[in-house]
Formats: sequence, structure tokens, C-alpha cells
Amino acid sequence: METNKEITTDEINIGKRMDEIEATMCQNLELLTLPLVHRFTNGLYIRELSIPKGTLLTSKTHKTQHQFILLKGVISVWDNDGTETLLSAPYCGITECFTRRIAYAWDDCIWSTCHANPENKSLKELELDLFEDYENTLIDEEIKAKIKMAQDLSDSLSKTINPILENKKEEICHQ
Repeated sequence: METNKEITTDEINIGKRMDEIEATMCQNLELLTLPLVHRFTNGLYIRELSIPKGTLLTSKTHKTQHQFILLKGVISVWDNDGTETLLSAPYCGITECFTRRIAYAWDDCIWSTCHANPENKSLKELELDLFEDYENTLIDEEIKAKIKMAQDLSDSLSKTINPILENKKEEICHQ
């Protein structure tokens, strides 16, 4: 896992700006629950996020370099360098270590990330390896509690969705 990249002053300033934007979003926009679909195979983990049209979102800070795939839709993405990139599906790209994003979905989108998992770790173990433990200090405690509730709901929905998908996969494989 690559985690020894030096962070520049420009990246720190952009990170602070992302915090400001995220805090403003949390104070002024409706918090959405976007359930994740988790897919595991031997040595590989894929996260799949469905993003409704019109959604403005921020990502977690990624600790590792990995591939991402925009499977559906059109989305504007602002990375650590502060520049906007318009992506249209199908699109494959690479997330660099310590990337954090802001994105706006122009259409309904499906965004997947692919992660090596040679030790076949659990989801909780992988998330510790994949994402920085970071808290935006500009977001007040009441909004943080709402975000936590939304994340818990998302986790609950994911636990419901993933077994259904696995059963469908089994049905397809056995036909």
C-alpha cells in the first residue's frame, strides 16, 4: 500500500477549500443516503456507488492507488489539484494515493472502484486500509450526527442489497 507521498502546500490549501465546500453542502443541502454495493471475489474487492442525477458529493480520502470505473452517466469531478474533469461513461481511470474528490452528477451514475484484496480481508478491515480516518472540523456536531445516521442507514441498506445480488448471481450461474 502506497502511503508515503509528500503532500504539498497547494494540496493542503485545496483540502481546506474542500472542507469548506463540504461544510457548506452539509449546512445547505439535503443529506442523501447512497447505498454501496460490495462485491468480493478471491483477491478482489469492488465498491459500487449509485449516484442520482443532480447529486453533489464529496469522497473519502483514499490511501491507495486503484482503478475506478464510471459505468453509467456523466459526472464532473474536482480532484486534489482543483481542476474540473467531465467524465462520461464508459470511463476507466486511476485514483492516486491521498485523492479526495468533489463531484456533481449530471445524469444518474454508477461509479465503481476496484481494490486488491490478496488476504481476502473483511469489509471493516479493508475500509481501514483504503480510507483516511478524517473528520471535517468545520461541520458542527448536529450535522455530524445526521451524517452518521445516513451512513448507518446506507450500511444497513447495503447489508440488505448485497445478499439479494449474491442470490441473483447464484441463480444466473446455475442456469
